Amino acid sequence: MAIKEGGGAIIDLIKAVDLQLKNVHTQSLDISFNELTDMVEHGELDIRPDYQRLFQWSEGARSRFIESLLLEMPVPPIYVVEEEDNKKLLIDGLQRLSSYLHFRGRLEASRFCRIATFFRS
Repeated sequence: MAIKEGGGAIIDLIKAVDLQLKNVHTQSLDISFNELTDMVEHGELDIRPDYQRLFQWSEGARSRFIESLLLEMPVPPIYVVEEEDNKKLLIDGLQRLSSYLHFRGRLEASRFCRIATFFRS
């Protein structure tokens, strides 16, 4: 996009974003962590898109989160985006989902590498 005088390029960008927002659809689904685990294992949910940070929670933080789940306490939602090919990408909730996958033995937590290795059962 070329720079235009008087902020024209910014206005063009805003118009382009506004046009794309018409294509955005949101939906709230009640999906269990077990279902999310299945989606990850079957390649339906990518928890490792380039923009995701590393799996960083300490063992204590992971333990407290799992305790919250076991006590059926409310936890923040997990956000995903669905691409045109129906594949889903994790937007927010990596630490929570990774903690659950680690608890279930499906993810080897490592502080030193980009999200870890999956174990298939």
